[in-house]
Amino acid sequence: MFQSFHLLPALDAEENITFGQRLSGQSPDPAWQDELVRSPGLEGRLRHRPTQFSGGQRQRVAVARALLHRPSVVFADEPTGNLDSRSGGRVLAALRGAAFDHGRTVVMVTHDPAAGARRAGGRTGRPGAVPAGRPDRGRTGASPARHRAAVDQAPGG
Repeated sequence: MFQSFHLLPALDAEENITFGQRLSGQSPDPAWQDELVRSPGLEGRLRHRPTQFSGGQRQRVAVARALLHRPSVVFADEPTGNLDSRSGGRVLAALRGAAFDHGRTVVMVTHDPAAGARRAGGRTGRPGAVPAGRPDRGRTGASPARHRAAVDQAPGG
C-alpha cells in the first residue's frame, strides 16, 4: 500500500479491488471480498471511479485491494499521510483488523506519531536509527557488510 493509492482511474472501486486477482487468473473469495468492502464502509460505492472518492475512500479501496489476496505480510508506506484524522483512523482500523482478526503481519512506515502509537506491537524508531535489538544483524550477529557479502556469495545471490 502506498501513500498515493495507485488506483486505476478507468476502473471503478470493485474493479480496482479485484484487479490483481483477475490479472493473476484467480477468482476472489466472494465472502472475503464482501467483508473487505463492508467493514470500511465501501458498500454502495463499488461502481464509483477513484475521482469520485475522497482521499480516505481511495485509501480504503487500496486497503481492500491489498488484503483481498490474503497476503501473509502487508507493507504500508505512509498509509495515512494524505488523510484527515477520521479517514486515517478508519484505514488504521482496517490494518489493525488485518493483523488481529486475520493473523496478518503489517509493516507500516509513517511519520505520523498518532498512527505509530496505534500500532499492534512492534518497533518504533527515529529516522536514520536502528531500533534496539539490532534487527540488521539477524541470528548470526554478522555485520550488515558481512551479511551482504554472504548473500552475494550464496547461490542465486
